[in-house]
Amino acid sequence: MKFNLAITTLLACSMAVAQAAVGTVRTNGAPLNIHSQPSTTSPVTGSLKNGSKVTISCTATGTKVTGKFGTSTIWNKVPNGYVTDTYVYTGTDGPAAPACKGTKPPTKPPTKPPGGKVCQAPGIKNPRTCAGAVAWAVRSISTRRNNEYVGMCDKIMARAYGRSYSGFASAWVHWNATPARYKHVNDRNPPAGALVFWQGGKYGHVAISTGGANIISTDINGYGTLTRSTISSVERKWGQRYVGWTAPFYN
Repeated sequence: MKFNLAITTLLACSMAVAQAAVGTVRTNGAPLNIHSQPSTTSPVTGSLKNGSKVTISCTATGTKVTGKFGTSTIWNKVPNGYVTDTYVYTGTDGPAAPACKGTKPPTKPPTKPPGGKVCQAPGIKNPRTCAGAVAWAVRSISTRRNNEYVGMCDKIMARAYGRSYSGFASAWVHWNATPARYKHVNDRNPPAGALVFWQGGKYGHVAISTGGANIISTDINGYGTLTRSTISSVERKWGQRYVGWTAPFYN
């Protein structure tokens, strides 16, 4: 009986392990955020380095994300939370592991981050959503100089939203032209996808928020680059004054 029990236990454990999957993080070099829930608006609980191997215990349906491997609503359960499948190579376009117990496909992706702040606002329409704009920015991160990016912060943020240009002469003109109902003056905790603005010099500066004080910005870590940074880094490095964030309003 003990022998049979041991064999049964071993087989059961082997079956459980076999249901898990192993994936490889594939980004353009930036770390992949781990979220507490299968949603881009849920809190970030950690990150995974590009190229790292990760064990996927189960999968869930969540926020639609466009990444290195296309567009998908599949999220992989990893230690400490969930990561979007669009930046994890698993060898399949479908779920690499069974569905997580107790999870249900959401009828609607979450639209409000913690605190109730939203990037989108009534009356604003862009080719990409807030989540799509952030995904584009993350996908486009590069430390290699691109002369097309130098001094073109407002144009590049418009590209994140799927536009060829912003419709404004500069970031500072953009801020001043944005209707007050879309502005959140001096708010230092913008939601992911928000446009964040600084006043300085003739043109000012704009970047895209990835949530909280974290941003993706042109030029801040080298002219012609597009990299991760923070609101305070722009203030400290360039001496510009942060003025607030807006919903993605364009002409």
